[in-house]
Amino acid sequence: MTENVQISRGAYAVPDTELKDKARIGVDAGLGRRFFNLLFDTLAILVISEFLLPIVWLFLVDGRELAAVDMFYMELTPDFLPFVLIIYYVLFEWLTGRTPGKVVTSTYVVNQDGHSPGFWPTVARSCVRLVPFELVSIYFSANRRSWHDLVSRTQVVVRI
Repeated sequence: MTENVQISRGAYAVPDTELKDKARIGVDAGLGRRFFNLLFDTLAILVISEFLLPIVWLFLVDGRELAAVDMFYMELTPDFLPFVLIIYYVLFEWLTGRTPGKVVTSTYVVNQDGHSPGFWPTVARSCVRLVPFELVSIYFSANRRSWHDLVSRTQVVVRI
């Protein structure tokens, strides 16, 4: 006599479909990892800017006096950083789904289906980062997502 025994996982068990979704998409990266991503990537952007900016102004100043070059360099810096930021995030997140900061923290940017976002969502995500107060938007969202996540319909996750 054999009995069919069903194993109950209890009232608090996670449904199989939810577990499969989490395995496919990942779990939220959390504020700590996201803060470290921001810190690491900001430092990387500043370092890249310091290497690229002299190359850019060498081509643009074309033999002007040193004082004029120094002034030009100082004026160009604030205008140059947003372009480096956008190019940095678009290239890394579009091509690999992660920036160097995300590599260090083992996090990824994914769309709602758990795949790397396409080109245009990545461009939107990167441009929204330039909006004032975007950095603190994560604290005013019910599900702890920044404006750049909400606009591009993406999230930062850790794969399980």
